[in-house]
Amino acid sequence: MKHNMPLALSMIQMIFAATSATAFLQIPAQNPATNLRTSTIPAPYTKGLLRSYSNDNDNDNDNNDRQIQSDLISLSLPTLATLSIDPLLSFTDTYFASYADSLQAFSVDNLASVATAAPAVNFVLFLFNGVLGTSVVPSVVSRERGSLLSSSSSSSSDLPPSNSAQLTLRISFQSGLIIALAALPILYLLPNPQITLLPQLLPILTVRALTLPFTFSLTTSLSILRGYLDTKTPFKVLAGLGVLNLTLSYALTHYFSSSISGGLAVISATCLCEILGSYLIYRNLLSASILPPSFPFSPAPKTDGVINSVVKRGTSSSFVRSFLLQSFILSIAYVTSHSSGDPAAISSHQVACLIWFLSSFAVDAIGSAAQTMVAEEIGREGDPKFTADKALQLGVKAGLMLSLLTGGFCYGLGGVEALTHGNAAVMEGVASVLPVVVLCQPLNGAVFVADGVLQGANEFDFEAKAMAVSVLLATAFIALAESQGWQGTTLQHVWEGLALLQVSRGAIALARIKGIGFVQSCFI
Repeated sequence: MKHNMPLALSMIQMIFAATSATAFLQIPAQNPATNLRTSTIPAPYTKGLLRSYSNDNDNDNDNNDRQIQSDLISLSLPTLATLSIDPLLSFTDTYFASYADSLQAFSVDNLASVATAAPAVNFVLFLFNGVLGTSVVPSVVSRERGSLLSSSSSSSSDLPPSNSAQLTLRISFQSGLIIALAALPILYLLPNPQITLLPQLLPILTVRALTLPFTFSLTTSLSILRGYLDTKTPFKVLAGLGVLNLTLSYALTHYFSSSISGGLAVISATCLCEILGSYLIYRNLLSASILPPSFPFSPAPKTDGVINSVVKRGTSSSFVRSFLLQSFILSIAYVTSHSSGDPAAISSHQVACLIWFLSSFAVDAIGSAAQTMVAEEIGREGDPKFTADKALQLGVKAGLMLSLLTGGFCYGLGGVEALTHGNAAVMEGVASVLPVVVLCQPLNGAVFVADGVLQGANEFDFEAKAMAVSVLLATAFIALAESQGWQGTTLQHVWEGLALLQVSRGAIALARIKGIGFVQSCFI
């Protein structure tokens, strides 16, 4: 008999209703005479973005293919290393946080407290930080850079300070400050059914809230460097911070376990490193003349209509998209944690999420490279279809490789046992959803790279509406599975719904890129 199932189903129904209202939200108006958006941004570049293979006999095309593939790989590898730092730290943070008594005893409650806090923290980080930092900023900065390079004889080292970088960095810090001030009183008013975890949750979330301005600024600064095709500096800085983070996590967990919980120790270490990292990257932007010497005390620069339009439209559309996705992720974590009242269920979900996200970051690196290259090519008024084509091929190939590696790590090397410390209940839960995690990797490769291509082409509005439809389908599936008592546990239903979400996202995005007519008629 499942506990709190009416409450869990009510949560799903609320998300279902919210996404239904947002599904066909018309964010910008359109010009019916031209079927183009009414902003000053050029028309969407995604119709027919993939070239036809039947006309691929030209030697110039072959040379172009090789050059684009080389550029994608050269950008993807450092980006992969950079993006992998965060999930790798999440692995080690989970390891340290799940121990009690100076790393001597495994604690399911400690792991459950981190797993319960993580969805709420990630909801805020991805909703506000991911919207501007990882979606809009690289496209805006790359477009501005490409436009400046094409309109002048200056080299990339002689470009003036970036107006878009100044604008987005100011917005990020101010957004983080506003959210931090608003979050602190809310944290102590929100009810938590698992009272035993409340003393551990509140300090974790409070420390996280206080450092949001620096967290937001760090991600936006890294995205600015990505827009300038600098992927090595972020890796060097984040690698050093990763070592420092691990050292601090171990020290705080080992020597101060009697004073603070493992979860609070690792969150404190992470937040300290993010504050330091935001300062180091800020100094790098100043030394590279991407920001003026007087920033942030200089007056806000005047930006042209294209930059303003991309930031406003991209941010609003990405906000809707991120809100839908993060609401879904938060709701499935809520349903999982309340389905049985057992901390092992949400702990299993957390471990499965760690494996999923670590694998996803690898293909996300290719998507990030594709986003930057597509945006810069559009800024130069070039043709981005070859970049999109090669990026999608690489994404699927990388996904297949990750599927083999993930399966080998989990099944052959005992990765699940190591992550769960041999806890039988948690291992059983992870094993029940592991096939979904492994088999979805090629699909993730196509989905994340397609996202990067669409974002580089400024298709933020379309992505928001496509996400609404995908979340609706996945939420409806989980609601039906739970209400009708379909075979399997709630954890399995949740992960099957997540797989359906990815299938829907991938099908819609690829159809948009290829320019299939019925998809355009539904969303435009």
